[in-house]
Amino acid sequence: MLEVQRSLMWRYKVSIFSVLLALLPGLLLRSLNVDVDISLLFCVAVVFSSWYSGLTSGLFAIVLSLIAIYFFVSPINLLGTSHISNIPNLLVFCGVALSINWLISKRKQENASVLDLTKRQQVDKVLAQEQANHELERQRLRAVLDILPVGVFISDSKGQLLENNSAARAIWGDSAPLVEEVDQYQNYKGWWANTGKPLAAQDWALARTLATGEAVIAEEVDIETFDGQRKTILNSSVAIRDKTGTIVNAVAVNVDITDRKQVEATLRKSEAIAKARAEELEIFMETVPAAVWIARDPHCHHMTANRAAYELMRVPPGSVMTATPPDGKYTFPCKIQKNGQDIPLNELAMQQACRRGQAVEAEFEFIFDENDIRYIYGKAVPLRNDSGAVRGSIGAFLDVTDRKQAEAERQQLMSLLHQKQEWLDLAHAAAKLGCFDWNLQTNVNIWSKELEAIYGLQPGEFGGTYEDWAKWVHPDDLAKAVAKLDRCWSARTSEFFTDFRIVKGDGSLSWLQVRARIFYDDAGQPWRMVGVNIDISDRIQAEEALRRSELMFRTLADTMPQLFWITQPNGYHEYFNQRWVEYSGTTLEQAQGNGWQHIVHPDDVERTKDIWQSSLRSGKHYDIEYRLRRALDGEYRWHLGRAFPLREQDGSIVKWFGSCTDIHDRKLAIEERAQALERERAARIELEKANHMKDDFLAIVSHELRSPLNPILGWAKLLRMGNLDSKKTTQALEIIERNAKLQARLIDDLLDVSRILRGKLSLSLSPVDLVAAINAALETVRLSAEAKSIKLLLQLSSDALKVEGDCNRLQQVVWNLLTNAVKFTPEGGQIKISLEKVGSQAQIQVSDTGQGISPDFLPHVFDRFRQADNATTRKFGGLGLGLAIVRHLVELHGGTVRVESLGEGMGATFTVLLPLIPTVSQTSTSDRKLVSSCSPNLNGLRIVVVDDDIDSLELLVFILKQYGAEVTSVNSASEALKAIARVKPNLLFSDIAMPEMDGYQLIQKVREMEVFQEEKLPAIALTAFAGEANHQKIISAGFQQHLTKPVDPAELASAIAKFMVTPVQPLTTSH
Repeated sequence: MLEVQRSLMWRYKVSIFSVLLALLPGLLLRSLNVDVDISLLFCVAVVFSSWYSGLTSGLFAIVLSLIAIYFFVSPINLLGTSHISNIPNLLVFCGVALSINWLISKRKQENASVLDLTKRQQVDKVLAQEQANHELERQRLRAVLDILPVGVFISDSKGQLLENNSAARAIWGDSAPLVEEVDQYQNYKGWWANTGKPLAAQDWALARTLATGEAVIAEEVDIETFDGQRKTILNSSVAIRDKTGTIVNAVAVNVDITDRKQVEATLRKSEAIAKARAEELEIFMETVPAAVWIARDPHCHHMTANRAAYELMRVPPGSVMTATPPDGKYTFPCKIQKNGQDIPLNELAMQQACRRGQAVEAEFEFIFDENDIRYIYGKAVPLRNDSGAVRGSIGAFLDVTDRKQAEAERQQLMSLLHQKQEWLDLAHAAAKLGCFDWNLQTNVNIWSKELEAIYGLQPGEFGGTYEDWAKWVHPDDLAKAVAKLDRCWSARTSEFFTDFRIVKGDGSLSWLQVRARIFYDDAGQPWRMVGVNIDISDRIQAEEALRRSELMFRTLADTMPQLFWITQPNGYHEYFNQRWVEYSGTTLEQAQGNGWQHIVHPDDVERTKDIWQSSLRSGKHYDIEYRLRRALDGEYRWHLGRAFPLREQDGSIVKWFGSCTDIHDRKLAIEERAQALERERAARIELEKANHMKDDFLAIVSHELRSPLNPILGWAKLLRMGNLDSKKTTQALEIIERNAKLQARLIDDLLDVSRILRGKLSLSLSPVDLVAAINAALETVRLSAEAKSIKLLLQLSSDALKVEGDCNRLQQVVWNLLTNAVKFTPEGGQIKISLEKVGSQAQIQVSDTGQGISPDFLPHVFDRFRQADNATTRKFGGLGLGLAIVRHLVELHGGTVRVESLGEGMGATFTVLLPLIPTVSQTSTSDRKLVSSCSPNLNGLRIVVVDDDIDSLELLVFILKQYGAEVTSVNSASEALKAIARVKPNLLFSDIAMPEMDGYQLIQKVREMEVFQEEKLPAIALTAFAGEANHQKIISAGFQQHLTKPVDPAELASAIAKFMVTPVQPLTTSH
């Protein structure tokens, strides 16, 4: 049935009631902080009003909803400029609400057309009326839609676009099509604003609402309109359902937010800029070296400040930074004054800027204490609000203490500069120096008045061009000066100087020196030249005089016999004369500086440097004697070095002048004289000592020679008496033989010492087997050892140890050591003889258990004529020569001897080291000689013996025959010549001192007889004449060997056997 018409008032009451029902819950939920869209509640109110009371009631409900939203829903004053971003939401609400109202009204009209058939006509009439009303409402809706600022699209349930308003056409273009289905939505181009991904047909809000029935609210989409423009819209959609809930229509609302997006972008950019400016300001405030205050109120009660301000005030950050706080308490640690007077706090710069409303500059002082004052300069400007009223001030202040001090210093410097300028002008005049400034491009040359005076011109008389200058220059110097200037320009040299002459107006010449700086333009062309001209005429004259003086000086220095040199005050040697160059063999350049030191003797260098440096430091005269190497022969010669400083009037040293005088010969003479005096003194002491030793020695010699004579003479006289039995006779002969040998040995020792003292003792060198030599020496002392029951221990190396030496002398060394050991070893003692190889040497050791040697006497054991004490001399006898002879003989063989003893009563050990010769595998000729010399065998040897002393002759004959020789004896030289011719001997044995014809004449005759013979008769002289002079005379006469009487039979046989191995070579060292 048809719905009953309700009264107009009732319909409006329903609308008011429904809007209130929507408003109150919404406000309640908002008060409870529940985020709810109240516009949806108002949509419900509009739906209810439209459904219940029709289109008019719905429109009235829409108006009421807008009024409620404007006055009661936050944000208030929705249409204000500050809330412009919410207007699209309001427009969407209006569009949706109008669409709903229209659709419900239409639906109600359609429902009314199907009412009771009985009322068809009435219904038709009503429908006609309704259609008219519907058309009217449609037109009204169209009008409402067209006045909406948002684009509205209305579709049916299949997606066919039924309506769009003018705003939609303005957004999309007038050619925007009303498509018939959802798939055709692809004609509308769009992209998701947040991702840039294009929208498909089904992605549009209207399509999704038709598909799901869900409303889509304010999706941001970038679109391309049908006229090619790019825009950004907010796209929303909502479904319209019938009573059964079926979607019959859908409404899409597009809000063009392109301008808003641009505004937002501009706003974001502005905000970023504002933020950056704020950060920059903050950084500026913290980094600016000025102290900055900002007052937040016109009374400057509250201020903020930067770090520099806190540092300037010397207070910690966060402290009160105003001089006029609200409580009136002044907290700064200093006084604020100007020119010594306190400044009232309300008269400070920032306070004045606030009070006057204009900028204020100020200078004042911070007085921290009387010695700590800081000068401050600053400026303050007022800050104003929107109405122009002063709301505070800002001030920036600098500590200008340093600048103040610099200003004071500058004033002082300016005053000084002015004074200096006056002095400079005076100096220019006094130094005859003038300035010029020459523009090379315009040829304008500006001269100072001093320069004009130098050229003999009046002030202002100079023409001011190059040509005006050139006419004054001497013709011979102009071309050279110009050429040199051209070379500077070509080489882009900035410095120029040269000397030239000028011809003044009166015809006089002056020497000038120009020193200038050349300036070049960007193209490298010279454009300006600034410099000075100096009148150097006096200097040129002085240099000429100096040159002549220097020439004279150098000529004098080079002709001096001394080595002459000059140094700078710091000791740098800059000059040496020609004599030095010739003496040292170095050039002047090589000797300069410290190059002279290399000719100083290495032992004198450090001392020379120390004394020289001391003179340099103290300024005292340099005086030293040192040795300098002469290049000619490399000889170091003594020189006397002396140097004196040349001083200025103020005492400062200008130069050092020194010389080296050759004092070598004089110093050698002095040293020789000193050495002679020392030698004389030492000789005198030695002579006194020798005289004393001679007296002692003569007493000893007398005692030692007389001691063996006593038993010899005594027993000989007893033997002559014939009263001795055979046993006593044998004993007497042994005693006589032993003492005779002792006396002979004493005489041999004296002769050997004599040769040693005169350096005449020499060796007959050949390879010597030390084992054989030691055994031979041992045999000579064995009887003496056995007589004292001394045990002899022999420990000899099994190796053949051979040395290059004299067999007899080496036997003598061992014999002396053994004799000494037997002498000082008590009865029942022990003597050990050992021979071993130690490295490349043979070591012979003789150790005994005898008396030993005291530590005090140990260093003097090998001295001549030295014995431990008189008691020893008296107890043991001897001359004290044996060990001295041992040392000398060992050293002649290239060896060493040493003695060791733990002290008296501890025995002694003598050690001899002799260099070994390389061992050979086969027995050589030298080996055979060694064997023959140490093991005498004279079998078959024919010997002629001549001696005028019958006793000696018979003794010799007997000895030689004992060793197997065939001996022919004669007692005169003439008979000897006959025997030689008759016997043809292998050896001549001759005495020297003989009557009528001595041994020298005999050997001369023998050698004359051998003139035409290839082989020479070997000859040995046996005589009582000892000494080196007799030995040399005998050898020179023609003898090959010299033996002295008395002679030991074994030694005689050994000497002959050794000699006969090489009969043509003289053996000159067996004495």
